[in-house]
Amino acid sequence: MKKYLLVLFCTTLLFTANSCKKESDAAEEETVKGSDSYQPATAGSYWKYSGTAAGVAETSTFTVTGKTKVFNNKTYVEVTQASQNFGNQTGYFYIGDGSYAQRASTYINGITVELQYLKTNLEVGSTWTANITDNGQLNGIPARIIGKVLEKDSKRTVNGKSFANVIHTSLDLQYNISGFSTVMTYEFYVAKGVGIIEIKSTSGGTVMSSSKITEYKIK
Repeated sequence: MKKYLLVLFCTTLLFTANSCKKESDAAEEETVKGSDSYQPATAGSYWKYSGTAAGVAETSTFTVTGKTKVFNNKTYVEVTQASQNFGNQTGYFYIGDGSYAQRASTYINGITVELQYLKTNLEVGSTWTANITDNGQLNGIPARIIGKVLEKDSKRTVNGKSFANVIHTSLDLQYNISGFSTVMTYEFYVAKGVGIIEIKSTSGGTVMSSSKITEYKIK
């Protein structure tokens, strides 16, 4: 199985422009915003990141547009990205009932994926299972995410900035080929009132990508 097919939005912090189909313009749901959220969603808020993906340096700026879209009867916040290497792109965050997810398309082959990277209502050591796509398959193979809370209410310093109230999660991306097995692991560090401050992906013990926050502003 070719692991390069698993280069997801969460790994590289890259979107594929106009990749997610709009399902509805139904009435908007209330979105968690402000300092109590682990992903502030106020229009004009932005985050800048730097890191590497497959050995290539990359910087990106993500900005909340203030727009929302509905997928599978859930409302998502639209976020645009200005990327050093890949131009201007669009993706989405879901925030609701203590769950946080990213929805976008894989850069290489354009598959729309959704990565549930955080569940704030779980205790340390707890796990959850989620689909990686709407039909539960990647490239025609059953796939899933197994998430785990590794730390809560911790502190972490990233690029010289100290963050408190950080939740650290790991996500195992698994394919079902004669049984589920892990092909990629992602680690997320998410700070309350700020959002994602660091991401790292590994495969077979090798770091595939990393991205760290360098600047942000919450409106």
